[in-house]
Amino acid sequence: MPHTTNRRAFRDADVSEPLFRLYTLLVATELALKDALGTYAMTHDLESLAKQHLGAGLSSALEAQLTALQTSLGALVCTHRGVQSPVDPTKYPGLRYLQLHADGFAGGSQTADVVQALNDAMVLIEELRLAGVIL
Repeated sequence: MPHTTNRRAFRDADVSEPLFRLYTLLVATELALKDALGTYAMTHDLESLAKQHLGAGLSSALEAQLTALQTSLGALVCTHRGVQSPVDPTKYPGLRYLQLHADGFAGGSQTADVVQALNDAMVLIEELRLAGVIL
C-alpha cells in the first residue's frame, strides 16, 4: 500500500492534515525542550527531555499529559522495517511512515486516532508553556 496521505501532507505542507500538524508540533516541542536543556540530547523522547529539563518541577498535569501523548502515539500504526508496527512513542519520527486505514492499510490507523494524538500534543504544549518552556 502507498503512504498516499503522508506523502501529500509533507509535500504540500498541509497544516489541515492532522498527521502533518501532529508531526510538526512534535518537532517544535522537541526543539524547544532541547533548547531549554542547553545541551544536545540524542533522543526524540519528549517525556525524557521534559523530565531532564524540569526534574522535580514536573507538575502532575504535565506528567499526565506526557503519558496521554505516549499512549495516543503508541496506538498509531506505522511501517517499520517493512512490516506493520506500533509507533514507538520514544521515537515519534516513525510517524512519517504512518499507515492509515483510509489509504488502504488493513489494520491501519484511523484518522480519529491521529486527531487524538494531535489533541494530546496540543494540550502538552500548553502544559509545557505553563511550566515555563518557550515554544
